[in-house]
Amino acid sequence: MTLKQFNDKALAHYSYAVVSNGKMALIDPSRNPQQYYAYAEEQDAKIVAVIETHPHADFVS
Repeated sequence: MTLKQFNDKALAHYSYAVVSNGKMALIDPSRNPQQYYAYAEEQDAKIVAVIETHPHADFVS
C-alpha cells in the first residue's frame, strides 16, 4: 500500500491518495482532478473511491 499527499498551496488544502492492489482511493480531493488521474496512471491504478472527511462547500465531489 502506498500513500501520497497532494498540496494545493493556493487553497491551503491537502488531499491524499491511497493505492493498493491496483486500486486508488482519494481522500478530500481538490477541484482539479488532473493530478490524481496522472498519479493513478503512474501507479497503474484505477480510482475506485472518493472519501470526504468534512464538507467542501466550494468543491464538486
